[in-house]
Amino acid sequence: MLFLTGCKISTPLFFSSDPAPVRTTVMDQDQPVIQSYAAQLVSQLLAKPLNFPPNARVAVGTFLPSMAEPTSQQLQLGAQLQDSLATVMTQAGFKLTELTLRQRIKISPEADLFLSRDPSQLHQDANAQYLVVGTLNSEQTKTQVNLRLVNTSDQSVVAAATTYIPNNVAWGHEKVSLRAGQLNRSAY
Repeated sequence: MLFLTGCKISTPLFFSSDPAPVRTTVMDQDQPVIQSYAAQLVSQLLAKPLNFPPNARVAVGTFLPSMAEPTSQQLQLGAQLQDSLATVMTQAGFKLTELTLRQRIKISPEADLFLSRDPSQLHQDANAQYLVVGTLNSEQTKTQVNLRLVNTSDQSVVAAATTYIPNNVAWGHEKVSLRAGQLNRSAY
């Protein structure tokens, strides 16, 4: 135990630099899931001290393409990244503001609705000092994900991270699929 007292851990033990395979029945068993890539991004954010106020509130936005209108697959990936990053950042100790929380709970016979994407049903003040903004850049076999942690008071970027997510993580293993109006064939 005495030998460890001088060691410094620069990133939390929970995160690794490579996404770990997560066993699941829905996807290929050796394929990492979106949550693993979210953990990788947060690990990169925490690689250097943030000089972050301990009670600072953070809001995580939906990741969207930087140059084009999003496809339905990109919207789905962006929302999955938003949810996974919110989970991983909360686990890492960040205080998050939920942007999609309704002003009023809606109860129906089918579900209890706490979240919404309708601006008229949401709180107008996000009450966040920092925003997580992200972009998606599609490539042939993968999507580049860029993340920035932005201070809302002066719009400065205080940390950034990048990872690449293979397209088959988000879109499965179809032999032929239609993406961004193009026919893609992954097998014959």
